Amino acid sequence: VVNVNGNPRPIVAANFNDNSGVNALTTRPFNEFSRGDITGKLDFQITDGIDLQLTGYYGETEDQFTPNGWRVYNSHNNPTRFDTDYRIGARIRHRLGRQGLDASGEDLGVVQNASYVLQFGYENNQFERFDPRHGDNLFAYGHVANFDVDYAVPVFGIDTSGNLFHISNRAVLRGYDDTNSSNPVLANYNNIYGIDDFQGENLYGVPFGFQGDPAVTPIEGSFGIDIPTGVAAFVATNGFTQSAFTSSYSIHTNVGSVNNLFQRGDNDIFTFNANANLDIVPGGGNNTKNRHSIQFGIMYEQRTLRSYGVAPRTLWTLARQLANIHLDDPLTSNRQIGEVEVPGLGLVPIFAPTVEENNGQFYRSIRERMGIALDEYVNVDGMDPSQLSLDMFSARELNDAALLGYIGYDYLGNEFNGTFDDFFGEIDPATGLRGQNTFNVAPFRPIYTAAFIQDKFTINDMIFRLGVRIDRFDANTKVLSDPYSPFKLLGAADYHDQIGTERPGSIGEDFAVYLGEGGDNIEAYRSGDNWFLPDGTPVNGPQEIDAVRAGTTTPAFLNPEVQEDLNFIQNENFEVDDSFEDYEVQVNVMPRLSFSFPISDASNFFAHYDVLVQRPASNNVATALDYYYFLNRARTPNNPIGNPNLRPTTTIDYEIGFKQRLTPRSAITISAYYKEFRDMIQIRTYSPVPLVVGGAYTTYDNQDFGTTKGFNVTYDLRRTNNITINANYSLSFTDGTGSNTNTQRGLNNRGNIRALFPLDFDERHRINFIIDYRLDENTSVGLLKNAGLNIQSVAVSGRPYTATRNPTQFGGDGIIGAINGSRKPWTFTVNARLDKQIAISDKMGLNIYFRVSNLFNRRNVINVYSVTGSPEDPGWLQSQFGQDFLRETATQATPVDSFLAAYNWAVLNPGLFTQPRRMYLGTILSF
Repeated sequence: VVNVNGNPRPIVAANFNDNSGVNALTTRPFNEFSRGDITGKLDFQITDGIDLQLTGYYGETEDQFTPNGWRVYNSHNNPTRFDTDYRIGARIRHRLGRQGLDASGEDLGVVQNASYVLQFGYENNQFERFDPRHGDNLFAYGHVANFDVDYAVPVFGIDTSGNLFHISNRAVLRGYDDTNSSNPVLANYNNIYGIDDFQGENLYGVPFGFQGDPAVTPIEGSFGIDIPTGVAAFVATNGFTQSAFTSSYSIHTNVGSVNNLFQRGDNDIFTFNANANLDIVPGGGNNTKNRHSIQFGIMYEQRTLRSYGVAPRTLWTLARQLANIHLDDPLTSNRQIGEVEVPGLGLVPIFAPTVEENNGQFYRSIRERMGIALDEYVNVDGMDPSQLSLDMFSARELNDAALLGYIGYDYLGNEFNGTFDDFFGEIDPATGLRGQNTFNVAPFRPIYTAAFIQDKFTINDMIFRLGVRIDRFDANTKVLSDPYSPFKLLGAADYHDQIGTERPGSIGEDFAVYLGEGGDNIEAYRSGDNWFLPDGTPVNGPQEIDAVRAGTTTPAFLNPEVQEDLNFIQNENFEVDDSFEDYEVQVNVMPRLSFSFPISDASNFFAHYDVLVQRPASNNVATALDYYYFLNRARTPNNPIGNPNLRPTTTIDYEIGFKQRLTPRSAITISAYYKEFRDMIQIRTYSPVPLVVGGAYTTYDNQDFGTTKGFNVTYDLRRTNNITINANYSLSFTDGTGSNTNTQRGLNNRGNIRALFPLDFDERHRINFIIDYRLDENTSVGLLKNAGLNIQSVAVSGRPYTATRNPTQFGGDGIIGAINGSRKPWTFTVNARLDKQIAISDKMGLNIYFRVSNLFNRRNVINVYSVTGSPEDPGWLQSQFGQDFLRETATQATPVDSFLAAYNWAVLNPGLFTQPRRMYLGTILSF
């Protein structure tokens, strides 16, 4: 506690630290990564034409990592992620008939080399993230000490007859014991006030007040420390640490912090593939010019994705809020639980508080566990973590407090295999009410199927590949029927039928109707993203309709009950069809064409055209639980809601080029390509949206696009005098409307803006050079036999970034020029590998290797501070903002030099550079 302008003020000791109090390390402390993998394969020859292959894999990964800001003071409390993966697979290959020409040259007919392959696979991934000290002991994460709080200390009043009686209670702290603290460092924070393991009553003699008629002078006594909220006088309480103590200068997390996340997941993937190959040779024989090599097949994939997370520290706060929520002021008609001697007034009776029972569960569960009556107070902060468990809460209590996030589990973390509809359809066995559901959330089970066929043939020395692939993607879940409304809206045809009027000719039957104040006149129509005036005239958007822009319109809801209950989705009368419909299965046809032909004996021309479709890779999960709290979660634009109604993204790829032989062992390839990206995923704001505070919410949509134009030159040298060389130069230009799914974050406040700019991964120049020198059995002896050296070098021009004008502590705002209009420096990396192959037997070999990444230990810059363009200086200290902050710091009784040291530790962020030189020594055993 220091004196600031004549007032005592607590300041964390870390704010007085400087460079003499820290060590500069060459490695990241308490960062450990270990991985073990086992792979197996068994091959069986069932018959001459049938073979079977069985494969298996098992891997474990343990990763202790450093959360942002923890490295300086709190890395010893780093959380850990543990992953377990296993895969099993089976492949059956059946070759039909004889393959090719037999030894006698017998003609095998029109259909040759026919075979098919059936492949089955199952993969499982399980993961956990936790504090290694506490694991799944959730209440240990937030436990600081045992606080002896008496919530039943009586408060008295005087009635009109002058009688003293018990009217309420208040909380009084009577003791504190951190002997068995789960987080003793946090408990030490409380020593700032000299409160350390005290026991007993009347410690500070704080007056204890009586309440009554304002005209009556209160009678005072001394019963203890008056703390109405229980333990609020402490720096660190169970589940909470005052924000002034959690960090140093709001830059470095202070000692003792506990990662507030326990997470687990369990994901399954089942796949089936069936592929077939055959050659069709018109006329039979071995005619290569008329031969058609045909491939076709089908694929099926079913994923089951589950995750479960809880904020364990906050469980204490919720428990404290709910433990006595049902207790109200005592009444004289309640049972008498004691009496107290009041000087001058004698014994005054004390009555039990009044029980106001509700649908809560925790207050009942904790009393059942402790064996006490409902009208007795419970001190949660005096309990040991082992006395508390998650099942003491109801699903509603935990989810109302937003402490959970889960899919494919119930609220306690047990796997659930139901459907989306089950969330709303199940009955709470405790109450028998449909509205009090069990909050079980179905897993995400997308289904992906595909079929393809391809033909390779030759016409006049031109080699063609023609094919088509048909993909089918089914998110296999429910989606909002209308993203502009959490509940279905009445169509224009039905609305006009109800009121007996004619709809404009340009307005479709299912167009949404928007009514003015009072609901007696039509102000607008909408179809998808298209808006119309009341007379049917189309406009560019809702901003051009006065009533919509002013927020005075309300859509006509299909279910009229919505108007009476704004959060109708939580009503027991809600039906799934009131808001949702099945995801519309997406079917995409992808043609593929490639051909090549010789220009001369030493050169070849080639070209291809492909359409590729990728299922949504992220942001496409929203559960029934998310929609149940839709109106609450829509209020936080910085936490967008996932959108399961996303379509797959599409890439259209064109390339032309030619390959020229230079020598019998070398060639050069030159090509140009163009790629177009469609339906890329980007954050989006929907507005206007009824019932939502602010009239808008953010989610994701298929609204980004981009292009890449490029040119490649490649030189290949096949092994000559023990050396192979591959050199490549690429020039490319990549532009689009969004580099990732959140590029438009912040810009969405102005609407869904679309402008082309260089994307984050745009690389103007890339140069790759690989040289491999290898000594085989015929060119070396001794230790050098079957040894080799491989060197890979990569040089890349800087990727773009957006320069800013006004520096902040570690960034900037106010764009200079265009988005991504500036460039980072070039990067250059050399990797090397030296290895030797040792034959143990005819069927077993051992490869010993020594590999070095970043051989020359270059500090390649991969990111910069946006104001200065430097990876080492944000420019904030030199700015007027930084100078003003330093002058203010000088008046706060903390050394400016300490702040400068703490600031510079964060500025020198190793995440802005590539990793340093790393060396690996390993072996590979194959048999």
